[in-house]
Amino acid sequence: MSDIKKELCRLADKYQPLLNEIADYIHQNPELGCEEHKAAAFLQNILADHGFTISNKLAGNFPTAFKATKVPFISAFWQNTTPCRKSVTAVATI
Repeated sequence: MSDIKKELCRLADKYQPLLNEIADYIHQNPELGCEEHKAAAFLQNILADHGFTISNKLAGNFPTAFKATKVPFISAFWQNTTPCRKSVTAVATI
């Protein structure tokens, strides 16, 4: 297994409880397509709790769209093996 795949599996294992919580919340709070306001707010709160800065500037015609940015976002794995990005941005349209 490659080092990258090992790191991704480690992170998936680490965040499994949180991923289950997200899946359960979305399943228990169904919303129509492009109207997922509860899901968007839930995800924004989780990302903010994990140190991401949230911006809703992307919303425009998509009121549930948001951008989450975290600086710096560098794991020890990435510091030691690859040129590092100084931030990570997640853009979601739910």
